[in-house]
Amino acid sequence: MKNSKVIIICAFLVLFSMFHVLPSFAADVSPSKQSRVLKSKIQKITNSVKLKKNKFSKLEKTIFSTDKKIESLSKKQFELEQKLRKTRLRLAGLEKEKKQLLASISTSNKNLSRLIRAFYILQRQQPLKVLLNQKDMGTVGRLKVYHDYLIRAYTNQSTRLQKQLNEMSTLDKTLSRRQLMLEELLQKNRQQTIQLQKSYKERQQTLAKLQSEIKSATSKIKRLKSDQKRLEKLAKAIAKLKLEKKSSGMSFAKKRGRLAWPVKGRVVQKFGRLRAGSKLKWRGVLIETQAGSEVRAVSKGEVVFADWLTGYGFVIILDHGRHYMSLYGHNQQLLLDVGDKVNENQLIALAGNSGRSGKPALYFEIRYKGKPVNPAKWIVARKSRR
Repeated sequence: MKNSKVIIICAFLVLFSMFHVLPSFAADVSPSKQSRVLKSKIQKITNSVKLKKNKFSKLEKTIFSTDKKIESLSKKQFELEQKLRKTRLRLAGLEKEKKQLLASISTSNKNLSRLIRAFYILQRQQPLKVLLNQKDMGTVGRLKVYHDYLIRAYTNQSTRLQKQLNEMSTLDKTLSRRQLMLEELLQKNRQQTIQLQKSYKERQQTLAKLQSEIKSATSKIKRLKSDQKRLEKLAKAIAKLKLEKKSSGMSFAKKRGRLAWPVKGRVVQKFGRLRAGSKLKWRGVLIETQAGSEVRAVSKGEVVFADWLTGYGFVIILDHGRHYMSLYGHNQQLLLDVGDKVNENQLIALAGNSGRSGKPALYFEIRYKGKPVNPAKWIVARKSRR
């Protein structure tokens, strides 16, 4: 019998905790069905996690590939910058050489001009010198040959220097084009790097989000599996209870529509109505009453729970057998303990407002096989007892 009490207590506590944790279906279906629903939900979340992990793996590979591309572009950028630096240095050196060459050409041209001018003067003086001094004829001839040689030498030098200048100009154009090409490549490389870095950052953020989702889903699976185990235990406990207290259970079932109200007062919340600010429905009735009003058992049974329950304050739960139970919440004081036998209409608690704000009231439920049923269909059609 003690084992039965423990099982019943666990059953109710699990049901009420599931009412808070899984409001969408926990109070509307049997524990075994809840377990199947949870199993299906766990499978869906597991499949979702598997897909996310596959996506995570692919994204990791993509990020690795992007990282390698960024590394390659960085290396290429360094090489381009080195080439551009060398090209600029070569252009600067070439410009310096051009200036020196232009100076040499200018000097050579000046020297050549002086020689030509001197030779011209010499030619004009030659007939007079011949008449005055026949002995200087050989000297004049030698001077002419010397001037001719110098003129040819300077002319050749000027031609050679001009050729070098032309070659340098051609090289200058080539290097300038190369510089422009390198600058364009460098700019393009920088843009590609910026784009890849942006893509890399976005993928890293997506990766972090996926990781968080996987972690959250994994935690949810763990919680749901824990809930599923509790429901499976509850289903087994309920199965064992089916064989117990048949006679007393049958008498409770026969009292449908004839049970007395548990407390004097006015019903302010009916079964099935939506709770304020929530999509959850009332699974019982809320009876507004005076603080300290007597709360009485609607039928004979046994106390299986008498303690504080979050959201319901001081609660007492009676087992009437054959899967029927009744719950009385928000009490000011509990007058019985677990294991106490209760007769119909026996005083079990004093009403209050524990576990809720507002006026004193009694929260009353009837459950069959763990599922809440409408108390109005079980209690006589009046709002207060005599």
